[in-house]
Amino acid sequence: NVRRDARLTGLSEGFVALATMPAGRLVATIVATYLTMNLMFGSCYMLIGVEAIGNADVSSLGTLWLNAIGMSVVEKLGDEEQKQRLLPAGIKFDRIMSFGLTEPLNGSDASGLKTTATKVEGGWKLNGEKRWIGNATIGDCIVWARNASDGNKIQAFYVEKGSQGFNTKKIERKYSLRSVWNADIKLDNCFVPDKNKLTYAKDFATGTNAILESSRLLVGWM
Repeated sequence: NVRRDARLTGLSEGFVALATMPAGRLVATIVATYLTMNLMFGSCYMLIGVEAIGNADVSSLGTLWLNAIGMSVVEKLGDEEQKQRLLPAGIKFDRIMSFGLTEPLNGSDASGLKTTATKVEGGWKLNGEKRWIGNATIGDCIVWARNASDGNKIQAFYVEKGSQGFNTKKIERKYSLRSVWNADIKLDNCFVPDKNKLTYAKDFATGTNAILESSRLLVGWM
């Protein structure tokens, strides 16, 4: 209807204006707006913002996009305590987040995922490798791993930057989107406290696939 079209036109013009801002201010503003308005993936408003930023600078969009995916995992699969603890810092970019699914031998095929999580006192020990993980060298990483104590189900673990056993290396000589730093990750008995195991990522269907269904569709649209 006319009222809806007017709202969308106004939002589109606003996002185009934001796309001309310096990168730091742009990213912080869009992320704050994104979460404050509770606009999840698939929203027409989010699509307008993505299009405007991508037209201005697709590399800046990549860094923003990866952080937004990380925050969407916490928003969808974390409990209330985890959301309150992790998301405000993500909005302010005090935390940068990444999505750690892809592995060297299996790509993004979660059915072949090799990274494991083993229960220990007070938390979990993660072992395995990830590849092509954007933002991983500069921030935290949501690592998808098989929980050996729960039928090898694929679950999510929030690994904070600087954690012991969390080793990253920037992938050099990329052909495109070079301002997005992709990384190889080596998890060597990386300890993750119980509070950082995302509560509602119980298996592939309720966790990984729920995120991929929305994020991959929107990446394809871009």
